[in-house]
Amino acid sequence: MVSPDTMQMWDPRGATVCDLKDLYTEFLILNEARILDLGCGNGHVARNIATSEPSATVVAVEFDTIQHAENLKAESLPNLQFEFGSAERIPQPDESFDAVLMIKSLHHVPANRMDQALREVRRVLHLEGVAFIIEPVFRGAFNEIMRVFNDEKDTRIAAFESVRDTILSGSMTLVEELFFLSSLKIPDFNAFEEQYVKVTHSDYRLSTEQRKEIREKFDQHMKPGGAVFKMPMRLDLLKKKN
Repeated sequence: MVSPDTMQMWDPRGATVCDLKDLYTEFLILNEARILDLGCGNGHVARNIATSEPSATVVAVEFDTIQHAENLKAESLPNLQFEFGSAERIPQPDESFDAVLMIKSLHHVPANRMDQALREVRRVLHLEGVAFIIEPVFRGAFNEIMRVFNDEKDTRIAAFESVRDTILSGSMTLVEELFFLSSLKIPDFNAFEEQYVKVTHSDYRLSTEQRKEIREKFDQHMKPGGAVFKMPMRLDLLKKKN
């Protein structure tokens, strides 16, 4: 177990590039498990788990109505179910999951509702069930581009503090704290705009000056094969206690 008193937002020592799939297969027991992917986005993680582990049952919840509609149109899998809902009010019964995943989604919850969201996570977990929470750290070259039009410093700090407060309350135990780098490759600036500016969950209206600044920052990382970023991430693995 890790002491919450020593928790940090980021520690670069020993942080290596990690693949997300390697992390959840290492830290989670997926065989015959009930998995909740909370804030699933386009559902790629939920779909990967459902495909690679047919014995698992995966429920993927998304609050963005447009993205949720797209998820429902995608090819169905017998052990994957998409639902509309929020982290603050999870549309599932008590003690119904072995693991809850929140992958870069907690900081999208309004700061004054993050504690409620984590209480909901605890509610739907079986005793000894685990919460697998990954949050981006507010630093790095990609972050410097994004913050021009989407500065998430305060919300990311709030997410970290909410996780820490949950542990300090005694309702969940911190089993693992891991700092790592996530590799991101973007073919060109047009692809960046499509994926990160023209999103369905937010209405970013960039000024001419903002777009110019973003383009200049992005182009500094362009190479023949595209722009590659190493994004700092933290993983907190929490276990439900009595």
